[in-house]
Parts: sequence; structure tokens; C-alpha cells
Amino acid sequence: GEAIEYVRKLLAPQERMRDVTLDMPRLTAPVHVPIDTGGLTQLLINLLLNAADAMAGRGRVRVSVERRQARVSICVEDSGPGVPAALRERVFEPFFTTKPAGRGTGLGLSVCERVVSAAGGDITLEESDLGGARFRITLPVSGSPEL
Repeated sequence: GEAIEYVRKLLAPQERMRDVTLDMPRLTAPVHVPIDTGGLTQLLINLLLNAADAMAGRGRVRVSVERRQARVSICVEDSGPGVPAALRERVFEPFFTTKPAGRGTGLGLSVCERVVSAAGGDITLEESDLGGARFRITLPVSGSPEL
């Protein structure tokens, strides 16, 4: 928990999160990954605010953390409309955005991909059983920091 609890506190007062049900785990045991707390916070906030925007500020977002041997999987998924199949391959490209003009730079997901890749992990876009998008970050487990 440290990064997850910090993100929870940062997002609570955000207007665009007001009508979003946010399911975030309270971890019972620490999970250590090779990205510092600031980087983890940036990743999670970016994905959570993107989800809120995709749902027009109303819906459900679920964060889950699962450890499998030497890797940890962090999923952020939402009940929004999802990403059209024709656009899925482009979402990690710099400056690509599905948001209206003036509402996004198209850099958030490309930055997420670079941070995750530099840590020896990967980030993928999948369909969520909530109806929208699921972004899955897979990272190697390391000494610190704590997720």
C-alpha cells in the first residue's frame, strides 16, 4: 500500500471523480516493484483520471493487484465505453488522444508505457468485464518501493 493509499487521498477531492465508484484494494502484505513511489503514483493517477474521463465522470473503476511468482499485475479497469478496436493499437502512441480538442495532450499513456518498460514490465489494453477498458501493468517483483 503506500502508493495506493496516497493515490486514494489525492483523488478524493477531484471533481471528475465525484460520481465515480472507486474500488481500490487495501493490500494486506507489501508488494515491491522496480518503480519509485512517485512513478507508481503517476501511473495510477493517469490511468484513473483517464477512466473517469472516459466515463464522463460517472461509473465504476476497479483497481486490482495480483502477485504471481516473480511478477505483479496491476489492473485499472472501468465501466466506460471502452476503446474502439480500430484505435487500440494507437493508444500508447505519443500525442494520440480520443479526448475532444483541448482536453488531453495524448502523452499520458505513452509516458505510462515508457515508465513501465524502463522497469522491465509491460502495459496492455484489454476489455474489462465492467464493460470498458482494462489497462494491465505487469512488473517484476523487486526489493522496493512498496506498492
